[in-house]
Amino acid sequence: MNLATKLMLAFYNEQRVPAPSFLSDMFKMTPRSIHRSEKVTFDVMRHGEKMAPIVKSVDSGYVAISLDKAVNKEITPPVVKMKFPINLMDTQQRALGANPFAQTNELRHATQRFTSGMMELGTQVTRLMEYQAAQLFQTGKLSLDDEDGDEAFTLDFLPKPALYPTAATAWDDASVKWKDKKALINATAKEIRKASGTSPDALIFGEKAFINIINDADFREDLNARNLNIGSLTPRMSRDSGTFQGFIAIDNYNYEIWTYNGMYEDKNGVYQEYIHPSKVVVLSTNARREKTFGMIPKVVADDPRLSGFISGSVKLDGFAATTGAVIDQDNENIHGKLATRPLLIPVAIDTHGCIDTGIA
Repeated sequence: MNLATKLMLAFYNEQRVPAPSFLSDMFKMTPRSIHRSEKVTFDVMRHGEKMAPIVKSVDSGYVAISLDKAVNKEITPPVVKMKFPINLMDTQQRALGANPFAQTNELRHATQRFTSGMMELGTQVTRLMEYQAAQLFQTGKLSLDDEDGDEAFTLDFLPKPALYPTAATAWDDASVKWKDKKALINATAKEIRKASGTSPDALIFGEKAFINIINDADFREDLNARNLNIGSLTPRMSRDSGTFQGFIAIDNYNYEIWTYNGMYEDKNGVYQEYIHPSKVVVLSTNARREKTFGMIPKVVADDPRLSGFISGSVKLDGFAATTGAVIDQDNENIHGKLATRPLLIPVAIDTHGCIDTGIA
């Protein structure tokens, strides 16, 4: 193999930028995650922390107790349907990295392009799931757009408003000290504890919010080992664009500190961060959160002439979709198709919150 061929192969095998799943991986697949029903019914659970009451004697009657409160919801999940064309004339051209003296294999090239196209569609669905997770962690609501940028799907899980506070004074104001920032984080953690019964154990900082605290002299002093070792910054890349920065104890809660540089391209072609730069997500990492996929049935079987292409239901770890291929009437174009109904469900909705620091 000569150098030119090696370079072409290296270019051909270069992987596309993977879609991050740092946030959406906190939602787990369960045996009921993949379904074929039109609507999804689920319960958003809320738990109290009442103590058992005392009765005056063994002769007293029983006290009636209400069990956990649940909000029952029935919704139609959002629908994703995408396709891409493969022009059979294009498959006669030599693919990158292929032997320039070998005879062109149109079927093999078409299959390769089909596989590459399906990977791209799957990657776009993964980005959509990450976008859902980012919205849920920062607002408790979903608002998804169609290809024209118009709102096509909305869903409000009705979280407690107290879990989404805005700083009274922006954190980048000179009058706001680290003790004030800690107090807001601690107040949000307490609201999560009261609403869900769980203790938050992670903070995910937007870029500006994190820069703000690490430039705060009082924050750095808190991390001084002489001050009871209440925290430390030991940055390391961990997974899917998420960076573990260290840990800190604030009053009764111990937190992992994370930052996240994952981005997506909006309808105008502008790159946006999944976590707003001025926000801080406060959450319990072990809460019940589910990842679901609705399968879209096919009316008729795929064209048997395309049996060599991926077709049918694809069910992988953390992903499920219906795929297929069709050929047009002129037998000149193959279209790859993917359809799915992806929805993230924060069953324990009150186990996370988000602080808007107000930083411009």
